Amino acid sequence: MESTLLADELADKIKSRIKRGLYVQNERLTVRRLCEDFKVSETPVKQALNQLVAVGLVVAIPKCGIKVKSFDFEEMRHIWHARQMIEQYCAAYAIEAVKKSDKIRDKIKHLLAQTDSEYEKCAEYFTQETFGKLSEHDYALHKELVNTCGNPVIITEYENLHTHQCMFVGFHIHNAKSLRLTIQQHDEIVDALFSADLLRLQKAIGEHIDTTIALYKKAHRL
Repeated sequence: MESTLLADELADKIKSRIKRGLYVQNERLTVRRLCEDFKVSETPVKQALNQLVAVGLVVAIPKCGIKVKSFDFEEMRHIWHARQMIEQYCAAYAIEAVKKSDKIRDKIKHLLAQTDSEYEKCAEYFTQETFGKLSEHDYALHKELVNTCGNPVIITEYENLHTHQCMFVGFHIHNAKSLRLTIQQHDEIVDALFSADLLRLQKAIGEHIDTTIALYKKAHRL
């Protein structure tokens, strides 16, 4: 039981490093290296890697070992469209949730403020580290909207899309303008949510993700 709990904790830590770009796409993750990185034995590391293989975040390659999954543009486009559909579906639930719960409203307001702040920091000082923190806050904001649907199957499917890992494919294409545009789009999404305007909210979500797809399509061509 203790080994399983440690493996779960390790899987979350490895996942966090991938999300933050500390382990990059196609990078080889050896058991020995991870044991050294996290100061643990081989057994929980192997269990954690098996978990991440199962959810598609890393891949096991014969005679090569474990590598961080690499995404091409077409795969990312399909992932983002799936994300778009889920978030737009959850929009009605999100509106009802913030109507009924000041706690949820306040949490979303707090997440928006954090996310906007991280985007502004990244616009001022653009590094892999600041971009990594930004991506985690971005994910937390969008995930909270999805959580309001209360459907564990949908929530798990959303978590397993790994859309925020895809962000690092186009890391080099971002600039202050694109980052500040995202701030505006997030503000529009939350304003539409708090205004209980379903069509406006679904449109804002759609435009936000379409903008992301267009940006990464440009990155893919470079």
